[in-house]
Amino acid sequence: MSVEWDVQASDARRQGCGCAAFIAVVMIACVAYVWVMTHRAQVVTTIALVAVFGALYVFRAKLDPTRWKRARASDPRAMPVPLANVHAGQTVHTTGMVRAAEVLHAPLGGQPCAWFRVRVLDADRNLLAELRSSDTFEIGDGGEAKLTVSAVGAEITLRNVHELESSVARRDEAVVAFLVERNLATTAHEVVVTIDWIAPHELVFVRGPVTESSASLGEGAYRGAEKTALVMQSTDAEKVVVAVEPIGGA
Repeated sequence: MSVEWDVQASDARRQGCGCAAFIAVVMIACVAYVWVMTHRAQVVTTIALVAVFGALYVFRAKLDPTRWKRARASDPRAMPVPLANVHAGQTVHTTGMVRAAEVLHAPLGGQPCAWFRVRVLDADRNLLAELRSSDTFEIGDGGEAKLTVSAVGAEITLRNVHELESSVARRDEAVVAFLVERNLATTAHEVVVTIDWIAPHELVFVRGPVTESSASLGEGAYRGAEKTALVMQSTDAEKVVVAVEPIGGA
């Protein structure tokens, strides 16, 4: 009898503890509800302050003037990639020295160069005709890394620029003969002739999509082996940019 009584008493105590816990939870919930309803203004004010300070923190991070410097430093297109790290299938910003297989001379009084371009513009600076020494030029890092850059469709801004105003371009016999000989003559009344060039071994910065091209090594190569070269050239979606200063990651 005593064992049965003890078991029943133990069950009763457990049931009593469960009821007490439930009652305590309900009471706490009721007290919390009453407190919130009594202090609604304070609760709303606290929530509003937290939201305001959170928003200020976010906007401060966005408006921080040093943020843009940090962003440029972390943007792979803003900081030039070493030429040795350039691979096909990327749009990259890199730099290198222009390699010259032979030294040229920019026409109409230009200097020795590795590449040049002559453009005939109208009075509104619209392009009427253009002549390039080559459609491509090559840059290297002084070692084995090199990249062929296509000037076709590229946006090119160079340091070395020689400009002939319309009066000179129309009256100077040497200029007129040069334009006629190379089919650059135009019927436009007002024209400007510009000659820009890249000096041998001049450092330039380029940005654009990079692809890979193959070329045969010739009959002496083993079974017509091919070598691959990296080429940066404009596409319908993205132009190549060539400049004498670092190009931003816009």
